[in-house]
Amino acid sequence: MTESLYSLVKEACEKNRGRIALENGTMKITYGRFLEDINRAAACLRGVAEEGTCAVFCHSGLPSSPAAVCAADKAGIDLVFTSGIMSPAEFADMAKNNDCKLAFMTPFHLRKYQSVLKSTPVRTVILSRFDDYLNLWDRIHVRVADLVKKDAMKRDVTASLTGIKILNWKDIVRDEMPEDKSDFGEERRFVFLRGGATGTHHAFEADTKALYWACTKGIEILDYYEKSSRIMSCLDICFSFGLCWTFATILSGRTLLLSARESLNLDPKDVVFYKPDIVIGYPGILYEFLDYNGSSFSFLSGVISCGDLMHSFRYNELKNYFAKRNPEVKITRLYGIVETMMAFAVNYPDSGHDRSAGKPLPGVSIRISDRDTFDELPAGTRGEICVACPSVMKGYQYPGNTDDVIKVSADGTRWLRTGDAGYVDEDGFIMYEGTYARIIDVGGLILYPATVESAIRNVMGVSEVCVTGIDNDGEQMVVAAVVPEDRIMFDGDKLDKLKSDIEEECEMVISEPFRPDRIIFKAYLPGGEYGQVDMDTLEQELRESLTL
Repeated sequence: MTESLYSLVKEACEKNRGRIALENGTMKITYGRFLEDINRAAACLRGVAEEGTCAVFCHSGLPSSPAAVCAADKAGIDLVFTSGIMSPAEFADMAKNNDCKLAFMTPFHLRKYQSVLKSTPVRTVILSRFDDYLNLWDRIHVRVADLVKKDAMKRDVTASLTGIKILNWKDIVRDEMPEDKSDFGEERRFVFLRGGATGTHHAFEADTKALYWACTKGIEILDYYEKSSRIMSCLDICFSFGLCWTFATILSGRTLLLSARESLNLDPKDVVFYKPDIVIGYPGILYEFLDYNGSSFSFLSGVISCGDLMHSFRYNELKNYFAKRNPEVKITRLYGIVETMMAFAVNYPDSGHDRSAGKPLPGVSIRISDRDTFDELPAGTRGEICVACPSVMKGYQYPGNTDDVIKVSADGTRWLRTGDAGYVDEDGFIMYEGTYARIIDVGGLILYPATVESAIRNVMGVSEVCVTGIDNDGEQMVVAAVVPEDRIMFDGDKLDKLKSDIEEECEMVISEPFRPDRIIFKAYLPGGEYGQVDMDTLEQELRESLTL
């Protein structure tokens, strides 16, 4: 496959010209109009940036976001995705290291990075405003003041940016603007932030081949559902998962549903308003459904969880939630890391293996390797989960050592070390046991926190649990942070009973060295950017609790 992303999208647009590609409240953009916007934007970009230029891309959640990605691709511009999560200093480093001459931003990002923008190679900024797409629904239900603040442009911002051309997306895609009718067939380079296979975050590179292959896997997963024409993705397009799901939707001729939200979240009221067939999100985001009782979701066909693996305990909670409202909702759980662009394993709801991470997707190879020697281990033996597939990243930019993460076997296969522990059972299902970054050394013995967490989750009255190791005079203390159900939280006697039940359960199923040294009750577990537990914050809170 040597086609560009643009040529693939063009084919989908011409095939589905009259269908709705993007829906934003009452605004509906057909595939035909979507292609026109791409061509008009590409004509503008050719006038302000040379072919081979690199652009930094910050915004998400707007109809202009996927169109801008395609326009840049057609104009021969490589993209560096940041999503505005970086500090000004990090943004400047990323722009300099990739020689970015162009930036796609909202006014919010422009204000955030104005202090460093002139120190970077960026000389043209394409602005997209939330208010360009703000509809009646968003004006009523979204905090409009926050969006207006994001869009606000003060004179001191533009005054400080002399020498930098600022263009408005809305202006460059007006009907009277010229379209670029040429075809561009070269592959492009994509740079994403926050690769996590090493336990830290880096910038990593991928190409059009990887993106296209990942999109085909997304389409295969969507095709599992009989009704899947309207897709709501709660994933940021600036992350590899979000980009792949966006274009899996578009390349398959489906409708992508958008709301005026830039942050990674899910508001069930939006789901009720847009009535999607499928909702896609990180596990922690999808848990927002559990606190909403305002709809039967009779229109919903499925929920797809990606990113962090959704634990079977939470999966059953979500399944029971929908069983009471719409039993037809099918929950598919995906397993993957951002360095693979898309999930590499899928657990469909009819697999019969709720406790597994699923089976590898077609075209994916899995091996379990010794963490130290990289020797392949036999089936059923615990080791590091490694994956090989066409969407594996090309490598890290900085910081990070690609050679530590990608290993080449004797037959030339490139294996990505995920940093996750697990094994493959006799039926070919991947049994995930947690990340090596969370492994606890208990007197020279290795404890996988997931083992203890699974035991504690079986205790009646436990809502959430996270087990970690806290340093205690040079030794690791096993601490279980437990969130009780609401009916127990403020009742001292019930909390004492719950603690006793947890200790009893651990005595029955967990070997003595691995049982929690302390059980600490918490009202909630601090959340990370993708809905997972923020381990740094949690461990700091636990250390403070232990010193009281």
